[in-house]
Amino acid sequence: MNVFKNLAVTAIFLLGTSLAYADCGSEHGTSNTNPHKMGKISTTNFEDLDKDKSDFVSFEEFKAVFPKTQQAGFNMLDKDEDGQLNRAEWEAFKDAHKGMGNYKAAPETT
Repeated sequence: MNVFKNLAVTAIFLLGTSLAYADCGSEHGTSNTNPHKMGKISTTNFEDLDKDKSDFVSFEEFKAVFPKTQQAGFNMLDKDEDGQLNRAEWEAFKDAHKGMGNYKAAPETT
């Protein structure tokens, strides 16, 4: 059972670090005096992204809020691979980032 728990924790960590492509718009610290904060992801609601009120978020809509996002990062969030994000995909991404804020010596992404 601990193996599965360790795998889950590792997968969440890798997801969070690999999603540097989906820039959260927050500072990315390089020292203990400038820690990374996940503020923009945690405070962005689905409605903030879905500008055309279609119940889906296109890459263009996502990039308007997170301008440094690359297509590869967006594609990682698009679990059903339909080219857009639905509410469940966005909420899953936000949930994966819970508890990851304020860590120190985050990898450079900006």
